[in-house]
Amino acid sequence: MIQEFQIKEANTAIDHALLLDPNNSVYNIQKGLVLMLQGNYKEAEGYADKALVLDPNNSNGWSTKGIIDKAKGDKAAAIFDYNKAIKLDPDDMLSLQALYKLEHP
Repeated sequence: MIQEFQIKEANTAIDHALLLDPNNSVYNIQKGLVLMLQGNYKEAEGYADKALVLDPNNSNGWSTKGIIDKAKGDKAAAIFDYNKAIKLDPDDMLSLQALYKLEHP
């Protein structure tokens, strides 16, 4: 399990990276994941959405959105997100496994 200290360190590092390059889709994805781990789903989704506006063809952005939607309990949205990720990257094992688990509980 990720320790709270590690999450705070990651959050600080990502905040610094975003100060240098706020329009970097990868940094926005990472910020969304950290916020999701902290239980801040609304803000996490905002960062994932921004990453997808910056790069709508980033499969990691779609899989991150799927992770966040699943954590929020929005199964239909998570399935949609994982399918988008897989369409962009058919070898995305994280999305393939997550989608299978959602569709075959």
